[in-house]
Amino acid sequence: MKNHVAIGTHQKTGTVWMSNIFQDLAKRLSCNYKNIRKYSDAAKLARVKSKNFGIVFDSHSRFPDGFFEFNVMALHLVRDPRDVLISATKYHEATLDSFAVRSREKFGGKSLQKSLKELSSFEDKLLFEIDYWIESTIKDIASPIKKSNCLTLKYEDLIRDSEMFYVPRILTCLGFSVPEILVGLNSFWRNSIFGSLDSSEVSHIKDGSVSQYKKVFSPTVFKKFEDKFSEELEMLGYNEGREVKRYNCEAFFDISLNPVVEDFASYLAHQGSEAMLDLAQEAVRMFPDSTAAENELRSLEG
Repeated sequence: MKNHVAIGTHQKTGTVWMSNIFQDLAKRLSCNYKNIRKYSDAAKLARVKSKNFGIVFDSHSRFPDGFFEFNVMALHLVRDPRDVLISATKYHEATLDSFAVRSREKFGGKSLQKSLKELSSFEDKLLFEIDYWIESTIKDIASPIKKSNCLTLKYEDLIRDSEMFYVPRILTCLGFSVPEILVGLNSFWRNSIFGSLDSSEVSHIKDGSVSQYKKVFSPTVFKKFEDKFSEELEMLGYNEGREVKRYNCEAFFDISLNPVVEDFASYLAHQGSEAMLDLAQEAVRMFPDSTAAENELRSLEG
């Protein structure tokens, strides 16, 4: 690696998905992977100041001032706040995490989870979340990262990337070398439901579909959400089907991919999991001095 790679998500915007992909990639590239969400600002800065390049992950996307002044390239993933509300409400009813089951004064001594479970309809649960819980999450998602070395993309685009259009461009933007990108393509494929990951076998994916709110929201929920979060929808570009404001990514779709990367991505998209071993063998042949390619081949053969 020639730079640090930072991955930023938010609650219910693909956090576990991105974490699994980039932990897998770090392992195969034999580089450091650090979850820095609970680090102090000083510790976060010290991590990217280091010349020991690796991958850092923050599930709240809280990168301190000065973070992007170092040799770091970042991906910031956002999602339609209306679908975030649906996903979060379902999660809060089911999780055993302490924040959801802890008694809270503002809920009359009850937990968030108990308060939700006492409501009879899913509509009422959504309205409760809008009133009492989801606001800080949505405002965090709508907080822009206006840095030239931070790529902001939509969850909705990436979760449906079965043709592997976005993935090779993301890995290219993040500064990975060609052999590293070839390994990264496999990491994305094996950890994504558009690839070889079976959503029925993983607990963190309840529904990977997009625009769920169109089927779930009642007119009452629609109005309440729009009244409270219209500014955030506008900032993110989710009103009237507008593109998310990528800030630095005007040329993202015009990225000129290395021909080898483009061929490998297309082959994987059309041949599926059976192509991964073929690609690893070809990568070793094309890049005989690449430790990344060699490690990937050994892993797949083992």
